[in-house]
Amino acid sequence: MVRPSVDATYAISKSDTFRAFKPTLPNSPLLVTADHKIKIDEASIMSPGEVLLHVRTTGVYGYVQAGRTGELNVLGDCILGHEAAGKVVAVDENVTNATVGG
Repeated sequence: MVRPSVDATYAISKSDTFRAFKPTLPNSPLLVTADHKIKIDEASIMSPGEVLLHVRTTGVYGYVQAGRTGELNVLGDCILGHEAAGKVVAVDENVTNATVGG
């Protein structure tokens, strides 16, 4: 698989302060394993029909943060967080509803 190049520089704002950043690969996810351990892993880059996102921030599930009542049923590695914000940095040729930078 060809790794897409990430050569754009983006400006982000936190309050009134702006800073530029250059996305890098890999964009490593935080995982919880079946035995409830937390690890950082390398994610696959992109499969056919997908887009590559440079995730700048993500929210971790509230029930995970609060210690969730009951058993955490994880059968295999599970990426934490689902409220992500970032930029599209690569688009597979078969994708027609997304563009780089969107």
